[in-house]
Amino acid sequence: MPELVKASVNIVCDQPEDILGSLASTRHLSLCLQTPYLPLATSFLFLDHLELFSCPSQWCNLLKDAPILRVLKLYQKHSQSNDVNDSWNQPISVPECLMSHLEIFEWRHYNGTDEEREAAKYILGNASCLKKASFYSKSARKRDILKELESVARGSKTCMLVFE
Repeated sequence: MPELVKASVNIVCDQPEDILGSLASTRHLSLCLQTPYLPLATSFLFLDHLELFSCPSQWCNLLKDAPILRVLKLYQKHSQSNDVNDSWNQPISVPECLMSHLEIFEWRHYNGTDEEREAAKYILGNASCLKKASFYSKSARKRDILKELESVARGSKTCMLVFE
């Protein structure tokens, strides 16, 4: 079977399992989900780079399913009821990619909601190989939001925070 290296997918169906399952060998994935959930049985064993648009509330499940993920980019593209700020559920155990692989984390349209802050703190606190974390915000509270992120304990002593 040929290897799929890079894919950009916009999923609008209610049951994305078959589509996501066919992307299991992908190394670089840009994914726009317009469904409120992620299937739990999709493994991305080769995924190195993930760009996630319109994040469903269980976006963190993808971390445990992508053990060698090195680059994670979140884009809050749409204002929908299934955005990341609807619900943050901290994983029971720290995903392997956070402990040993994730180097670059980027969050566009970060608004600093309680749920977003908890998710950002979790990533910053557990990503022990993180080299760069970038947050982009247009919020009127941008300065306070960024100041709070600066004070978060980080799992990586060499992590550079970038705010724009």
